Amino acid sequence: MSLIKLDIHCGDIIATLKRTRETIPKDTKIMAIAKANAYGLGAVKLCKILDDHVDYFGVATMQEAIEIRNSGVLSNILLLSEPLKRDILKAINFDIDLTVYRMEFIEFLDNFLKNLQKRKSESGENPSSDLVSIGTHLKVETGMQRVGASDKSVINYWLNGTCKNLRKTGMFSHLANADYTGINQILNFQQYEKFHKLTEKHARKNPGIIRHLCNSYATEFYPGAHLDMVRIGQNLYKSNFKMSVMVKHVFRGQKNETIGYGCDESVKYKCVGNEKLATLGIGFADCVPTSLSNDRRVYVLIKGVRCELVSPVMMDMLVVKCPEELDVEVEDEAVFLSDGRDGAMSLEYLNKVFGIHMCELMTRFGRRFERIYHV
Repeated sequence: MSLIKLDIHCGDIIATLKRTRETIPKDTKIMAIAKANAYGLGAVKLCKILDDHVDYFGVATMQEAIEIRNSGVLSNILLLSEPLKRDILKAINFDIDLTVYRMEFIEFLDNFLKNLQKRKSESGENPSSDLVSIGTHLKVETGMQRVGASDKSVINYWLNGTCKNLRKTGMFSHLANADYTGINQILNFQQYEKFHKLTEKHARKNPGIIRHLCNSYATEFYPGAHLDMVRIGQNLYKSNFKMSVMVKHVFRGQKNETIGYGCDESVKYKCVGNEKLATLGIGFADCVPTSLSNDRRVYVLIKGVRCELVSPVMMDMLVVKCPEELDVEVEDEAVFLSDGRDGAMSLEYLNKVFGIHMCELMTRFGRRFERIYHV
């Protein structure tokens, strides 16, 4: 049994997907972003649970894609950036759609598929009986300045210069400021207009192409940009879990002594003497930033009672101060994170008070976490 437990509320995640369905056009698809182990919640099991509720899963690496497919997931899976060339055959074997954007890679993929089909034909197999093909989504650069094709010649070659084995499944881009308001929205509208101009005529000529632009926040705030598919990530997971950690040790503080590593007494808590302290089995190796060290705004709930951090964040442990009247014992549960309705810290609290990005924290949920899925 792990010292750290994640209770994942799958019913609430599914409810979020259903609410999203109600806000988008009837024929618009949903892609659940499952990269970084589904934002730390466990992609293999979670994607299997969500399989009947989405059209696509989006991942960052081929390893992530194969793990999800091997779990029995039947939905489409899209690798959100170009793969290594050596992974192309894996994508074919595991039915993974690929993102493409570089002319050199598209040409390589086209030739790879042609040669593969040719070898199949020369082996005596009927080349039309089982076409060796792969789905591709062209990433269009509209202002994110990360990856993507901005040259029209790349788009035209992908659509018209490649073999039918290289299936033209989708075209997409990414808004740089989708989760911001005010003046930052200007770039979002500029990106939408650029994406529309670059893709609209191709979508009319190729009506089966799936165009997608919106991430979680854009899906909520830019309904006019929903197009053929929306991509939901952070908003799908962020408030739908509770993280708790086990008490490892309960002890009394020694007067004038500090707790844990370090000798800078100007920032460390100094015991007043005989206060009740509890050591928790979580540290920076699990997800807790060392920047939170010795900050009493950090707290857990033990039996519903607030207990504040009074130590550095160490690799595997940290120490909290407990009210004298609290009956705390080893193996008691301390709630570290929740949706906040129980009074515990939430991702929103950590972001507002400490500037910690929600996704950054969640994606650090490691292998030492026990994940329990409540459907």
